[in-house]
Amino acid sequence: MRLKSLNKTSGFRLSVLFFSTFGAASLCLCLFLYIEVRQSTIDSLYRAVKREALRLNHLPDSVLRERTDISQDLEQDGRLITLYTNEGTRIAGADLSLPADQKVAQPFQLKATITEDDPSLYCFAAPREPNRVLLVCRSSREISDIEQVFKKALSLGIAAIFFIGVIASVVLGLLSLRQIQSITASVETIMKGDLSGRLSLSHLFGDLRHLAEVVNEMLSRLERLMLEVKNSSENIAHDLRTPLTRVLAKLERSIRSVSDLEQMKELNSEAASDIKQIVYRFSALLRISELEDRLRRSEFKSVDVLGIVRDAVEFYEPLAHEKDVRIVLYDTTASSMIEADRSLIFEAISNLMDNALKYSRENESIEVSVTESPLALEIRDFGPGIHPDDVEILKERYKKKGYRYQSAGFGIGLSIVDSIARLHNFRLEFENANPGCRVKLIFST
Repeated sequence: MRLKSLNKTSGFRLSVLFFSTFGAASLCLCLFLYIEVRQSTIDSLYRAVKREALRLNHLPDSVLRERTDISQDLEQDGRLITLYTNEGTRIAGADLSLPADQKVAQPFQLKATITEDDPSLYCFAAPREPNRVLLVCRSSREISDIEQVFKKALSLGIAAIFFIGVIASVVLGLLSLRQIQSITASVETIMKGDLSGRLSLSHLFGDLRHLAEVVNEMLSRLERLMLEVKNSSENIAHDLRTPLTRVLAKLERSIRSVSDLEQMKELNSEAASDIKQIVYRFSALLRISELEDRLRRSEFKSVDVLGIVRDAVEFYEPLAHEKDVRIVLYDTTASSMIEADRSLIFEAISNLMDNALKYSRENESIEVSVTESPLALEIRDFGPGIHPDDVEILKERYKKKGYRYQSAGFGIGLSIVDSIARLHNFRLEFENANPGCRVKLIFST
């Protein structure tokens, strides 16, 4: 794997962005907690020295002097007590100077040099009779301890976030790089001409897996279209060779051996008939191309399927009568409105009707029904039916495989129906009815 490409992957960049944002948010949270806890501790110290000063202020002088004598060691007692005159002269207690401008009965912070570890004291000065001032102070060591704890926690947190962030970013970046390389290898194989190749899904997950599935569906569609083009070219070359050879032979014979006008007209008429068949084939091919290019979607509007089916049945009844075949229409739906191109739907139904009529025997019937839930058209004939091996190739162009297809035609009609169905997002299904064939054109689900 090319590690120099790691920083270009979306997984690596998203991981770096996430952990950077998370680290910044964690830092802000720690700073907020530090400020709140520090301020809360300072307020707690001020309340403590105020309560202590007010409590000691009610003690007799003798007891208070004893307390000031023994409360001069911050390490031992955790507090300092000093007694002053109103002018600020120390009477007893710790060697602290009372600021001249400091008002009594208010908490304040005092800078002191008693110990190197406690540069600040949190104090409260209470007035005492007669003409005295009692000062009670506590060390700022609690604040220093909190600062040390927060500094240590912040350092460890930042180091942990950085370490985890780097590891996670590299891992996710490598996973993304592995997915991209898997896709690249598959695409390079396909670009060399192997349209049967597909993007491997084994190493893909998330959005890239979904994208690969969509691309594979597109490749399957592209492979099928390319195969159809190849088969179309081969079938066109094969099927046109016979009628063109026949036309050429008739024209050459008319040139060499025709002795009267009537015989020439007959040969020319046969040649014209063969040419018309060729023109019909190319017209059908152009029609399929038009449908597959989605050129008719602008004609979509609300149409009545049952009405179109009735028109198609009415159109084919004379042809069925000539063949002694009866067309029976069953109507089992209350609503049959869809969004579609009416002329294309009529064309699809007509092709299905023509196919059923072509393979129906004399004195038999064709059953046509429109059902709902889902809305669908069913056409059943009682002809030779479908061989199970032929079901999958019915929609392919020029396919006339199996005993059912031994009749005239190019095998393009069902391809036109399939193209119309796919244009409208309908489904075309075939099944053997034993006897006969049943075709379903499903309009909705």
